[in-house]
Amino acid sequence: MTREIERARWGKASELRTILRAELFRARNPEKAGPMQAYMKPAMPYFGIQTPELRAIRTRVFAAHPIETPGAWRGACLRIWREAQFREERYAAIGLTGFRVYRSFQPLETVAGNGPAEKGKLPMRVEFAAGFVYNPQSGI
Repeated sequence: MTREIERARWGKASELRTILRAELFRARNPEKAGPMQAYMKPAMPYFGIQTPELRAIRTRVFAAHPIETPGAWRGACLRIWREAQFREERYAAIGLTGFRVYRSFQPLETVAGNGPAEKGKLPMRVEFAAGFVYNPQSGI
């Protein structure tokens, strides 16, 4: 891949990540962040944004900033995940992997068997997100 294409791909991902982070920062709720952190016990801090509001923010941001190619979509998912500083950014990255607008970008294994999760198994989208981000054979 040429440097220009790579820069363009990561540039769009960086822009989306920056916009998403700014929107999450505006919606932060420090009063809820502490209890969320205490309950979940993650190493990563929280903004204190509850799920319904987080979904609304990510839907608004992702719809307003379309991604044009599968490579750019993949780059955006990875960049948001890898550069996350708050837990809600990770949740947004997982949401982007299943965002309906990008269904055509998702590899077959992410949509095959999308029925109800079996007992003891994660939903397919979450399995995909984990493999997508951590698979050492993915080339990224």
